[in-house]
Amino acid sequence: MSIEAATLGELLLGAGRRYEDKPALILHDAQYSFSDLAARAEKRARLLAGAGYRPGERIALWFPNGVEFLEWAFACALSGLIVVPLNTRLKEADAAHALTRSGARALFLTQEFIGIDFFQLAEDILAAHELPALSLVVNLGERSSARISSFEKWAASTDSAATLPVVDPDAPAFINFTSGTTSRPKGAMIRHRTLLHIARKVGVRMQFSEQDRVASAMPFYHNGGFVPTLLTGLLFGATLYTQARFDQDDLLDAVTRLKCTIISGAGTMFTMMLASPRLPHTDFASVRAVRITGPGDMRRAVKARFGHPMLFSLYGMTETTAAVTLTCPTDNDDEQMNTNGKPLPGAQIRIVDDGGEDVAQGGRGEILIGGEDCLMAGYFGDAEATTQVLTAGWLHSGDIGYEDDRGNLILVGRMKDMYRCGSENVSCAEVEEFLREHPAVLHAAVFGVPDPRMEEVGFAYVELREGASADEEALQQYCRKNLANFKTPRYVRFKTNLPLTVTGRVEKRYLVPLALKELGLDAP
Repeated sequence: MSIEAATLGELLLGAGRRYEDKPALILHDAQYSFSDLAARAEKRARLLAGAGYRPGERIALWFPNGVEFLEWAFACALSGLIVVPLNTRLKEADAAHALTRSGARALFLTQEFIGIDFFQLAEDILAAHELPALSLVVNLGERSSARISSFEKWAASTDSAATLPVVDPDAPAFINFTSGTTSRPKGAMIRHRTLLHIARKVGVRMQFSEQDRVASAMPFYHNGGFVPTLLTGLLFGATLYTQARFDQDDLLDAVTRLKCTIISGAGTMFTMMLASPRLPHTDFASVRAVRITGPGDMRRAVKARFGHPMLFSLYGMTETTAAVTLTCPTDNDDEQMNTNGKPLPGAQIRIVDDGGEDVAQGGRGEILIGGEDCLMAGYFGDAEATTQVLTAGWLHSGDIGYEDDRGNLILVGRMKDMYRCGSENVSCAEVEEFLREHPAVLHAAVFGVPDPRMEEVGFAYVELREGASADEEALQQYCRKNLANFKTPRYVRFKTNLPLTVTGRVEKRYLVPLALKELGLDAP
């Protein structure tokens, strides 16, 4: 039985009371019990309330997976604040955009991670960008400056015994930024009750229980890592083994050592696990289920090499709180390997043609998603963008798919001008816009090309201005300096007279086959 809760704060406090000293989170050799996590979050929630933050205000968190993300995210939930999770791979421009668009009042960050100095990165953001709403930046490490406080200094000046407010289940709990068809990410507001609804329905379908031990390095700052992984585990009393940074060998070792029952990850992670030298030495006898994204050949390899567990494949997006459809325990091999499953309770799927009319069963069209319990409240501060995707209770996904005669959804492709690199969505328009800001670049066309490990990587055709010069490495370095690594094109090629539409946009349909030919790949 899952915890009965209407808000994220109620969930964690209830789990702390029910499961007490049972391990909730394992990070390498560190263990944290349900009651310990609840106490940590409540203590920090009182600090936030004591510092004067009020329900509805936004607090940005810049942490990798770990106890810090969990305790601060739930501290915000307990005090009615909205979490703005920042991807740890963001660079200055992307992070500043999220802070600006969300109107975040405070930013809590890790001092260093995977060789990145987040303290200095925050200093650079504060120096280069106008952030009128941001009045506090707290480093959880020891360093401080005139603009960034250490946690100890901030906590010492704050009332640690403040009263916590009553939190509305219909209020937003998270603002998750996502790249879509436009050039700049938008912040999807996700309600408390929506997060809990999806997490609970995933747990029921996957038959979660307190006997489960989940191995997953899916990032908590993504809905896929937070909702059907972390939240579902807390609801049903499962133990989660996670990593701050994905390491396939360590994760496989943990499966054997902890006798994990569920493994969850993105397709890229499973590709790396399948290639790991530890794979033949991993004991999968305890593994009953795998939640996976990826093509059929990958799923077949996982099924064979991981001891034939039940494969759970889902379809969803940030605007739908991670999951809309999910395969079922009773599904046959074909459904496990080749579909994205059936809608979760409370979710609805329609397939429509270009005119918005429902197509016949088996016909391809745009996927529309309905169901109040699974949709975002809207894009924060962007009513126009909200009305473009939410119409009469239906969310336009921008994805193409169809339903088979068993009620399963099959995702075919994307209408959106984007591609998926590992577990990250990349807006082509965003990268193109950034490349055009380079003084040597006249036009840029960016799209995804297949990659055996990352699913897709970026390919950019660039037309230089007359008399200008640049090479592939220079443009890639330009991107890496300002964009997340996964947004930097793997390939940059130079071309004159790029084909343009009458409105001046590059016609990529002529370029994709050329790029695939250059790389020795077959055209779709």
